[in-house]
Amino acid sequence: MPFFSIIIPAYNAGRFIDRALGSLAAQACQDFETIVVDDGSADDTLMRVRGWQERLPALKILSQANAGPGAARNAGLSRATGRFVLFLDADDELLPEGLSALRAVCEASPEAQLVYASYVTCKPEGKEKLRLASAPPAGRVARFGAYLRRQLTGVGNKHTILRRDALGGLRFPEGIRNNEDLVFYAHALARMEAQVCPKAVARVHHRPDSLRHDLQSAMDGLAKVSDLLFDASCLSPEFLSFRREFESGRLMALGARLASGGLHRQASGCYRRAFRLWPGLWCQGKALRRLLRSLGRGDR
Repeated sequence: MPFFSIIIPAYNAGRFIDRALGSLAAQACQDFETIVVDDGSADDTLMRVRGWQERLPALKILSQANAGPGAARNAGLSRATGRFVLFLDADDELLPEGLSALRAVCEASPEAQLVYASYVTCKPEGKEKLRLASAPPAGRVARFGAYLRRQLTGVGNKHTILRRDALGGLRFPEGIRNNEDLVFYAHALARMEAQVCPKAVARVHHRPDSLRHDLQSAMDGLAKVSDLLFDASCLSPEFLSFRREFESGRLMALGARLASGGLHRQASGCYRRAFRLWPGLWCQGKALRRLLRSLGRGDR
């Protein structure tokens, strides 16, 4: 049994899949298997992955019709045999000592079921920044809340490992194209014992994305994610109590993106809805300043 299973969902990833696989071949710790799930790519992704079979002997290649990243990760998980699993995005990479650092934490803390780590972000122009992993709050409810507030740096794809036998039936939601990882890791934190690895283990490449102009589509997406995240069949009541705070925070974040694109009226609508949803925002100066700045401003 390998110590790690590295699962990579890949959709039209021909431009950067070599970088991800090359980072695995360069690992100081080679006690792992690699599972690449080609999610119906129309480019040369599959050909490029096959070219790594000699350099990555424990490489499994799966192909499926396009079903989204959640379904691809679940397909890879079904074939995993490692003690711990790590989900690596096809456009990111592990640092050479990444797996060694994560393994050291597991060996020092045998009770650990989830280990998250520091990482480096890299912008398109090449500028890098170290993101230090946050210390885990005591208790699963506190860790769950900190993660939803984006106060638990280090939890997520690329820089988190999970003990496979502790996952049980936990899987990524399928049928949604965004935030499926948020739901997965929130539920993992609600059921697993967490440890932190202070060393940076991955380099996360940021690609420019477009502003969402379709506000209604974004609102619908928030509702779907929230329903999946706060599923009463998966979580006990103390976790469900975070729903309004979570939804208001996402509305504030959406409003900030709209405002940055000059869509101030739509941003103001998001802010006002967020304040109605969760009154705790009235005690947050930054949120209150955003609301006040948006009032009476027209779009560009």
